[in-house]
Amino acid sequence: MIDLSLLLWAVVPPILLVFLYHYRIATAPFFLRLLRFFLFGFIAGSFADFGTGIITQGESIQASFPGELLRQLILVPPIQEGFKLAAVVIPLKFFSAQSRLCVGSIFLFTIVAALGFTAQENVVYLLANPATTGERLILTPVQAILSAPWGYALGISMCLKIRSHRYTQSLTRAWLTAVGYHGLVNFFAISQGIVGYAFFPLLFWLFWQTEQLLRRVQGKYPIDVISRREGKR
Repeated sequence: MIDLSLLLWAVVPPILLVFLYHYRIATAPFFLRLLRFFLFGFIAGSFADFGTGIITQGESIQASFPGELLRQLILVPPIQEGFKLAAVVIPLKFFSAQSRLCVGSIFLFTIVAALGFTAQENVVYLLANPATTGERLILTPVQAILSAPWGYALGISMCLKIRSHRYTQSLTRAWLTAVGYHGLVNFFAISQGIVGYAFFPLLFWLFWQTEQLLRRVQGKYPIDVISRREGKR
């Protein structure tokens, strides 16, 4: 029998973050519209989980540390980022034909879809018992902050109706950047000893970069750790 409390722990924290980002972005669309992308992200997570299971079903990959390293560093990141991208782009092809969307809305759709992806991931991890609720709670924003670079690039491209080779390259580069950071996060997460200590500093830096992008999509200046005035002295 499925434990209802575990399902709540899996789904409620990501939804609370959806509320938070909806509140923070002034141009945010209706909340029910955001929940569609949350659902799309949840479905994308199911497909990604299925696809990863098929590709990594070999015993050599599942049973050894080098195999797990290969899985987490090389195989999982492009699969997960690819399905998250599909969860945003495919619905946007339909919605953008109905109404003009701004960069902030598309960026927010990316964050919400990634949080839906996280909810599906939480369900799998918590019901299969490989992780505690505390661990999953800490990792709730990770999928969202990993997708922020290509979400921002996608927003600029689709909002401004840009189809040039330059911006296609920009989106591709942003997606590959997300895949690279995703692999690093996975690598530090499974590493032991002093190498594993880099996990939380990396997450904090990625979170800071996401906050900077969040300010940009709202037309605000990024926050300088050292002010320009102090830098001139």
